[in-house]
Amino acid sequence: MYFVYALTDPRTDEVRYIGVAKDLEQRLYQHVYSRGGNSEKDSWIQQLLDDGLSPSIKPLETAETKNIAHKREAYWIRHYTELGERLTNVQRHPNARPGSRKYSAGRGYYSSAEEIAEELNIRAGRFVVHWNGSD
Repeated sequence: MYFVYALTDPRTDEVRYIGVAKDLEQRLYQHVYSRGGNSEKDSWIQQLLDDGLSPSIKPLETAETKNIAHKREAYWIRHYTELGERLTNVQRHPNARPGSRKYSAGRGYYSSAEEIAEELNIRAGRFVVHWNGSD
C-alpha cells in the first residue's frame, strides 16, 4: 500500500508539498534530514527547524499500486495549486523562459503543476494528461 501525503506548515496548516510514500514516518524523517533535491522545500524545512519546528505529514489517501499513487499525487498537486497553495513541488527552473517547458531530470524543477502531472503520468506508463478541472 502507498500513501499520498501532504507536508504542512505547523504554523499555518498550509500545504507545502505533496508526495508518495510506503512509510510516512520514514518519509518525514527523510524530508527533514536529507537535503539537495529540492532547494525550495529544503529552505522551507530549514526555516522550520531554525524556529524549533518540523513539518507535519498528513495522509491524503491510500493507493494499492505505485502507479495509482503517482496518478493521485498528480491530482492532489493540481488540486492544491488551484486552491492557491504555495507548493514546493512547483518550482521555476533557473533557465526556464516563460511558456517553455524546462525539466531538470532528477532535480524536481518544473514550470507548472501541469508539467508535474505530465511527468508523473509518464512515469506511471501514461503519456497523455487530460484534465478539465473536475474529478
